[in-house]
Parts: sequence; C-alpha cells; structure tokens
Amino acid sequence: MSGTFQLGGALFPRDPLTKRWTPDQVGRRGNREGIFSSIWRLELNFGTLATKAESDFFESRFLAGGLYTSILPHPVGAILTQFTGVAIEDYSCEFNDIDQNAWAESAQLTLSVDIQATGTS
Repeated sequence: MSGTFQLGGALFPRDPLTKRWTPDQVGRRGNREGIFSSIWRLELNFGTLATKAESDFFESRFLAGGLYTSILPHPVGAILTQFTGVAIEDYSCEFNDIDQNAWAESAQLTLSVDIQATGTS
C-alpha cells in the first residue's frame, strides 16, 4: 500500500519501485546547448501488481484522460510536491497467464508534469 504518492487526490495503491524524470528538450542554442521546457516526463515502474484493483487504479485514470493534481517527488531535490495539470501519457503492463500470483507484470505509468505548476511542498 502506498502512503506517499497521489493522483487526483487518491493515494497510489502501491509506491513505484523506480522513478525516472526526463526534461523535454525543445531545441538547441547556437553552441549546441539544449533548451528545455518546464514540462518533464516521469516514468514510474511498479513491477508486479498483485490485484486487478491495483491495475484498474492507473488504467481507469489513463482512459478517462484529463489533467490531475498529484503529489510526487520533485525532480530537483526529491521533496514531495503537489503539482497541478499532470497528464497521464501512458499506462502499460503485461499479463502472464502462468503466474497466478500476479494480475499485471512490468506495470509502468508515464506522466507529463509541468514542474513550475506547483502548489505546496
């Protein structure tokens, strides 16, 4: 069970095993230095989700679309921060009909986050 991350006011059913922040590069300066926007991509990997309810939590929000308020670790400093206007870019997982102890394997959620659109930290 999660006690940390939130999406749309609800706690994640479990915390991710890994988190990876990547800034969106929008161009290059004349010296080939990158120009980045305030939009960052956050990939969250959950490994195995044991129940349908855990998978449905992410899948239902992905299919609903829209923007969410989320509590996530900030990419600079990892302090838990409330972000507004968070979009779910993708939710994916694999199903294994052999292992009966898992509902979904290799579950991954990809969020698009404007790191300047913060509320409280």
